[in-house]
Amino acid sequence: MTFLNVVSRYAILRDLTWQTPDWGMLEVGSGSEGLAAFVSRPFVGCDLYFRSPPRAPMFAVRASACSLPFPNEAFDLVICMDALEHIPAPLRPLALREIVRVARIRAIIGFPSGRWAYAADRMLARAYRWLRLITPDWLDEHQEFFPSIGDVKKALESVDGISIHFKWAEYLPLHFVIMLLEMHPRVLGFLQRSIGRHHRGWLRTFHNLNLWPCYRLICIVDRSDAKQPPVATGRPLW
Repeated sequence: MTFLNVVSRYAILRDLTWQTPDWGMLEVGSGSEGLAAFVSRPFVGCDLYFRSPPRAPMFAVRASACSLPFPNEAFDLVICMDALEHIPAPLRPLALREIVRVARIRAIIGFPSGRWAYAADRMLARAYRWLRLITPDWLDEHQEFFPSIGDVKKALESVDGISIHFKWAEYLPLHFVIMLLEMHPRVLGFLQRSIGRHHRGWLRTFHNLNLWPCYRLICIVDRSDAKQPPVATGRPLW
């Protein structure tokens, strides 16, 4: 996965997150890097396993999203981007409720959703087969475990004291082009070298490209009894 792909995934968070001196943040499904590519303040990253040494300033914790080893409302902000589509449907409600349980102020959950996004993933899988390349495991899981807005609403409807709203993100045609480019090793290497040096500019570009149709749906869950997130007064993540 290129840095451009990672940038396109996280760009939407600029409007939805904040930094204050005493904030605490958890990323569920972070992998070895996650938000560490963009933030300088320490945070906790949680995943089933880490393919490489976790990148600073992440403090890595091995755990399942379905059983987070943290007390209730342990973190001001909890982020989970592109993990739901890798969790089998029977386990997804438990993972969603765990993410919300450990959030004190806000939880942000991003996932591919909608018929256009599903069609794009199917087209990408066909492109891999047409080029006689091995379809990545993550793409197989997308097609098998593809989540929907209804799944999320149903899983969280029994949780008291929260408000939920949704926001679309990442222009789908651009997402699809990025995924096609990543199939070519030379292009992949070029993107890794060139984009990584200018990631803040690319974050701003993708942030301003939330055009329809979108690939990703963002679920924002706020605690009704918590103070409003200091998005306006705190510093953005980047």
